[in-house]
Amino acid sequence: MLTIDIPGRGVLEVCHVVCDYNGTIATDGHLADGVAQRVQRLAEFAQVSVLTADTFGTVRAQCEGLPVNVRVFDRDDASVCKASIVRELGAAGCVCIGNGFNDIAMFGEAALSIAVIGAKAPALSF
Repeated sequence: MLTIDIPGRGVLEVCHVVCDYNGTIATDGHLADGVAQRVQRLAEFAQVSVLTADTFGTVRAQCEGLPVNVRVFDRDDASVCKASIVRELGAAGCVCIGNGFNDIAMFGEAALSIAVIGAKAPALSF
C-alpha cells in the first residue's frame, strides 16, 4: 500500500493505480520510454491496472512481463467500463491516471485523479 498525506485533504491509502493506456502511458500503442521501469517500481506499493480498448492491438505484448492487470473492453463503452472497474477495485483506494474524455467518469469515482497531457495533445491557442 502507498500512503500519501495530502495537505488539507488528509491521508490517502492507495491500493490501486489505474492507468489509461493509449495517450497516457503509451503512444500509438507502444509504451512510452521509461514507463515500464516506473510501473515496476510502482507495483511494489500498489496493484497497477492498465485499461484500454486496445485500438492498436498491442497492449498485451507491450505489457508482457510487467506486474500489471490488463483490462481490455469495447471502445464504445470505454467510459462506463473504466468507471465500473474503479468501483470494482474499491474507488476509495484508487488513483486514476488518464488523458481523455473517456477517463472523466473514472476520475469522478477515484479517490485521486491525475490528468496528463501527452506529446500528441492538440495545440491550444488563446
